[in-house]
Formats: sequence, structure tokens, C-alpha cells
Amino acid sequence: MTQRQFDLYHAHIFTFNENQQELRIAACGWKAGDEHVGTHGITTIPLAQEQSLVARAVRTRLAVMVNDVRSEPGWLPNPQLPETRAELAVPLLIGDQVLGVLDVQSDQLNAFTEEDANIQLTLASQVAIALQNAYSFTQAQKQAEREALLNAINQKIQSATSVEAVLQIAARELGHALNVPRTIAQISIRDQK
Repeated sequence: MTQRQFDLYHAHIFTFNENQQELRIAACGWKAGDEHVGTHGITTIPLAQEQSLVARAVRTRLAVMVNDVRSEPGWLPNPQLPETRAELAVPLLIGDQVLGVLDVQSDQLNAFTEEDANIQLTLASQVAIALQNAYSFTQAQKQAEREALLNAINQKIQSATSVEAVLQIAARELGHALNVPRTIAQISIRDQK
């Protein structure tokens, strides 16, 4: 939508994996009828990659605007986007946390202005909030699933009439929940003298 709305050559959204210190393409757009529809070209970029405007936007936490990428030593060309002449990489920020980068490209020299950068910053803020909301929703769902599972196991254990039955239920249900072929429950009773 961003690509069509702003008549851009291309647009990407990268997500940032802090543990792996890399950016991964989460979404990209091709103009209708382009032979690359459904492909991404470069799919990951290491944060340490010096020759990348996208990685620089994450490292600096600032928008990076280059209106003549061919004269920029820090530009990483994408072989599937040979007509790129200008690029604007905007970090997706929630406070100080970088969630990713909104990267837009033009096939025109000097395509981007400060006004364009401000518009993309506003859009990047909205995308960051949407990503954070989606992540929070996913985490809440996972937590609810864990709690439901623990509640179901607890109900089965409560219905047990002996220590052996409790151990069998606990071992069976935990093994099932953890998707392991075999679980063992063991009790060690020490003589308290």
C-alpha cells in the first residue's frame, strides 16, 4: 500500500532480531505485473553490515535518506531492484527499542525530501505500534494457552486418589504437553533423623 500510495519503486518492511543481530524481510511490495512478485531478493541483512542503509538505520536509530544511492559507499544494492536511485530507511521504534525498518526506494534521483522523510517517520511509528500490538497479542495468547494447559493438568491431578496416580497423571500430561516420548516422575524420600 505504501508503495502504491507514494508512487515508489519499491518498499520493504524488515523486522529486527536482536538475538541474532540481523534484519529479516517481513513484507515487500512489487508493482503489479512485476516479474518478481512473490520474491524478496535479499532476505536477511546482518546488523554489522556496513554497506546497508537499512542496518545503519537500526544502528543509529535514525532515518537514513540517500537521494543518489550510486554515489553512496554505504549502499547495499539489491540485484532484483536494479533501477533504485534513491532510498529512505526509517527505523520502526517503540521508545528506544528497534522493531525493524521501513525501507522505501525510488527509481528517480533526488526523489525524497524532508517532508517525505517526515511522512515515512509517521508511517513507521504506526507500523511499529501495530507490530508491538501484534507481538503483545501473540504473547497474551501463548500465556492463556499455557494457563489453560496447567489448569487442565491441575484438574486431572486433583481427581487422583493416590500418590502413584498423581505421579502418573503429572508425568503423562507433562510429557504430552512437552511433546516428548517418555517422562519419568520420581520421588526421593529422605529419612529426617
